Amino acid sequence: MSQTSEERVPDSSTPPSKARILQFERPQSDAQRAVQQRAQEAIELERTRSRFRPTPMRWVVIFFAAVIPVGLMLGAMDGILRAMQMLNAMYEKEDAERAKHPPVAAPVEANEPQEPGIVLLKPFADEPPAKAAADKK
Repeated sequence: MSQTSEERVPDSSTPPSKARILQFERPQSDAQRAVQQRAQEAIELERTRSRFRPTPMRWVVIFFAAVIPVGLMLGAMDGILRAMQMLNAMYEKEDAERAKHPPVAAPVEANEPQEPGIVLLKPFADEPPAKAAADKK
């Protein structure tokens, strides 16, 4: 107790203050520093992300920028499939017309050279296959 009584008693001219808390700083451990650093980085990252949040109008623009190529691709695929269906219908129509009007078969000449061991099979052009099957029964 090296203090005198004058030092312990506050001066009456100054208002009494609240108790002062003296900070006792002890060195942080590595884990505490790492946790504090990561928390600070997370706070800064959230702050930067909140600055660049797109507005609703920007969301609409981004949505349509993404939908347009997808719509064009689907439209192109639809067009290709429709063209293929039209070609298929056209060829089926030609086949149906050919079936209605079969070409007249040229008469078989007896003078054709025949090679031994080769047999050529030709369908009958005069009778449709359904009629030939009915006649055999």
